[in-house]
Amino acid sequence: MAQPDAEKLAQLGGLRRQLRDIKGVVEARPGVFVLAGKPFIELVGGEVVAAELRAGGGLPAQRYSLGDALASRKLVDEARRRAQRSDDD
Repeated sequence: MAQPDAEKLAQLGGLRRQLRDIKGVVEARPGVFVLAGKPFIELVGGEVVAAELRAGGGLPAQRYSLGDALASRKLVDEARRRAQRSDDD
């Protein structure tokens, strides 16, 4: 999957900051986040940037199209839930 370009990553600065603020989540490189050393979220490029939420509690991966603030909010909320579940394990 293609990474978003630098301009799109810059536009997602607020979202990236919210994801980095989740306990245990580290932005390993721009747009790629890990939790406990395992892949967690990857931002993928395209006309509209999307996020693949991969890990946490044995749940299946989910894809979020980040075309609006509501979708970004849903991603952050679900990432927090999954990170908390992972922390509880």
